[in-house]
Amino acid sequence: QAFAERLPEHDLLFLGRDLRHPRVIAAWVEAIGEGAIDSLIAEDDHGKLVGAAALVRDPLGWSGHVGEVRLLVSPEKRGAGLGRDLLEGIY
Repeated sequence: QAFAERLPEHDLLFLGRDLRHPRVIAAWVEAIGEGAIDSLIAEDDHGKLVGAAALVRDPLGWSGHVGEVRLLVSPEKRGAGLGRDLLEGIY
């Protein structure tokens, strides 16, 4: 949630859900536990979250083998290859 709070408002407009709300984070964690989402996070040297990647699947959909990748990197870490690393790590 703290990660989302630090993001520019413009970035939040591209998300399907508002990550600033605890219930959204709780649903994300629950979906990870159920196997519907694989998630990978990146922290800086101080333990602050600076990026996240998620592979989201719909196990009840017609194409359970198809997923959507969601990738978010904090502005201060963009352009350094972190997004590419997260993408490579999530698939």
